[in-house]
Amino acid sequence: MKTKIKYIIAAGFAASSLLMNFSCEKFIETDFPSNQISSQLVFEDEQTAEAALAGLYSGMWTNSMFSGGIDGMGALLGTYTDDLTCVYTSSSNGALDLFNNQQIPTNTAVTSLWTYAYQQIYIANSIIEGVNNSKSLSVAAKDRIRGEALFVRSLIYLNLYGIFDEIPYADTTDYLVNSQLSRMPKDALLLRIETDLSEAVNLLPASYRNVERIYPNKFAGYMALAKMKMLLKNGMRLKFSAGRSYRVLNTRIKMISQRFSRKMVPIFFGSLSLKITMTPQRKHRYIILPELPHLSH
Repeated sequence: MKTKIKYIIAAGFAASSLLMNFSCEKFIETDFPSNQISSQLVFEDEQTAEAALAGLYSGMWTNSMFSGGIDGMGALLGTYTDDLTCVYTSSSNGALDLFNNQQIPTNTAVTSLWTYAYQQIYIANSIIEGVNNSKSLSVAAKDRIRGEALFVRSLIYLNLYGIFDEIPYADTTDYLVNSQLSRMPKDALLLRIETDLSEAVNLLPASYRNVERIYPNKFAGYMALAKMKMLLKNGMRLKFSAGRSYRVLNTRIKMISQRFSRKMVPIFFGSLSLKITMTPQRKHRYIILPELPHLSH
């Protein structure tokens, strides 16, 4: 009888424990706020996926090395190289330290530029992962959104490399992986960026998706990839038809006629400026080769 009572009591405790665990689990499960949706659902609809991409661009416009503001790459590097005069008087201002050539690890301007860059890299990675896992987006939407995110991430890495040389390369949102990252050797880093840009070029459409041409297209990818080829000391070949005009970003290029053997054409792409040589290979076709001025000295 005592054994039976003990069994009943033990069973009661076990049942109570299960109920308590179940109740606790239900208690800590909370719904998403009414103004938010889960990251999985974001990329099951093209409109919300576009909104995620727009958020990335918005961040780059307001707080990034490309912002064009006082914390942007143009102003800070111009101050650092004495192209600009710094009028700040506060000793705690990072731009003033750059102007005075006082490079310290705690520089607030440099820390801000670095932090925002990797925040935007993380957002680009989340967009790439979300698009890859989506079961509802069309192939065309997946390709374009992934292509734009890859292009943005590569452009950030390319400019970070130009400022800091070897840097960590993150291509995932996994915090355990990212917490273990260290600086990637230069050659490996440039090859990763080249691979990403090559994929972006293949995914991006040739036409602009906005009449104001504010989003990257295939030719923007070509220009960034040409810069990478120069850094890697590799030639890049692009074929165009002679006698036609092509709009590459905001620069119109008129193909030269057959009677000219060579001609230098400057192309400007943000902070990237390069010259290409057009050499006739056969009738009405040309091969575009980027010049490598730093190799000719």
